[in-house]
Amino acid sequence: MLHYDNRARLSPDNPKIQDDPWETYFDSLGLRLTPTAEWTLITQWLHGRTYDGIGPPANAWTFNSDFLLASWKRGPMRYSARYDRFMTQQTASNFIQYIGFYLGDDGHAWTLAGERELSRHWSAVLEVIQADSTVAQRAFTGEALAQRERQWQLAIRYDK
Repeated sequence: MLHYDNRARLSPDNPKIQDDPWETYFDSLGLRLTPTAEWTLITQWLHGRTYDGIGPPANAWTFNSDFLLASWKRGPMRYSARYDRFMTQQTASNFIQYIGFYLGDDGHAWTLAGERELSRHWSAVLEVIQADSTVAQRAFTGEALAQRERQWQLAIRYDK
């Protein structure tokens, strides 16, 4: 008989959580093309699953993602655009009886970036990301499940 206890185990002698190991498997396929010195095209697909390891999994997830990136460099400038799709879906949960549904997300995002070389070692990057996603966990905070989020980022980089 196999007994599986997925509760965190704490004791005065061992105050750290004794969490079970996670098994993660994935397949990935990618392609990079540089048809000219100025253009770079990259795409990647990834599919996998992860679950906690001992006995029947108390928590398990599947995940998928893919992206396509196009980048063009001219002189000190590089312009890039990237489209991403992503999905995670919980397929087993030790909390399902408490929350009533499996967790997960589904969405896509656009990233636009411009980079300028300032010198041999320094560059500046301006990037904007817009993500549209539906996330089940937002139900816990009363937020709308589907949302559009945007982030602007300015980075100054130093490379040796």
